[in-house]
Amino acid sequence: MKWIATPLLLQHHAKVYLFILLFRTQDSTCGDIKMDFADKIHEIALHIPEKLPNIQSEETTKTALVLPFIQALGYDIFSPTEVKAELTLDMGGVKADRIDYAIFKNNEAKILIECKSCDVDIRKATFKQLKKYFAFTNAKFGILTNGIKYRFFSDLENTGKMDDVPFLELDMMNVKDSVVAVV
Repeated sequence: MKWIATPLLLQHHAKVYLFILLFRTQDSTCGDIKMDFADKIHEIALHIPEKLPNIQSEETTKTALVLPFIQALGYDIFSPTEVKAELTLDMGGVKADRIDYAIFKNNEAKILIECKSCDVDIRKATFKQLKKYFAFTNAKFGILTNGIKYRFFSDLENTGKMDDVPFLELDMMNVKDSVVAVV
C-alpha cells in the first residue's frame, strides 16, 4: 500500500504522536517511551484471556483492563489531578452527565475515555455519549473501549467536533507491533 502525504494524513500522524508524547507525564526519551509502552501493552494483552472469565460488569472491566492501559500510557491513575474517574460534566444547562475517565494536563481535560463492559461489541456500540461529552469540553481525544478494543477519536475533520470515524483502533487480543509503534 502506498501512502500519499495529504494535509489530513499529516494532521492524523501529528495527532497520534501528540496523543502519546505531548500529554505523557513520564520523563524519558522517545525511544525509551515507545519500548516501555510496547512492553507494557504486550504484558497487559498477555493476561487478558485469563481475566475475561471473571469480568462480568463494566466496573470490573474498568478496573481489570482499562486502568492498566491508562497506566501503560504513562498516566498516574492514583493522581486525582491527572486521571479523574466519573467526572461530572457541565452539559450547558442540560442534566449533568459523567464520563468514565478524563485525563488532565494543566487542569484541563485532554482525553476522555468512555468504557463499556468487555462483552460489548464497541464496533456496534454507540459513541453518541462520548461525542456528546467531547462537545462540552476542550478535550482533543476521545477513546471508546471495552478494555479489549480501543477506538481513538479526535477532531480531524471539524475542530471541536469529534469525528464519526476513529483515527486509530487497537485490539488487545491481536496486538500488532506496527499499531503500538504508531501509538
